[in-house]
Amino acid sequence: MSSALRSILRPLASTQVVLRAAPLAVTQQRSFSQTMPRNSALTSKTGQTGAAVLGAGLAAYLVSKEILILHAETVVIASLGIVTYALIKKVGGDVAASLDERAKNIQDNLSAGRVARIQQLEA
Repeated sequence: MSSALRSILRPLASTQVVLRAAPLAVTQQRSFSQTMPRNSALTSKTGQTGAAVLGAGLAAYLVSKEILILHAETVVIASLGIVTYALIKKVGGDVAASLDERAKNIQDNLSAGRVARIQQLEA
């Protein structure tokens, strides 16, 4: 390496970089069995998987009798619904908190500007 390049890189190598990360929100993970209702009439008779089996059986019956017809549009709507539900469950709270914080900051800035303008006009 040339001496000019060394003189440029030496201060960079000796510099300490301190990274601070914001604390992550710790959420309690719940299993599928914890999200199911505990004391429903169906759960007491069929167990925890009874509702899923009933739903799958009903869907199979509706498809076999051609009451529910599956084609490209049905698959698109089902995929869109599943993705939307998953996004709302996974990041909905974080996005809502972020938007609430942003709205509060905007409101505070506007309020401070209004107060400053009123003081300027009164002077």
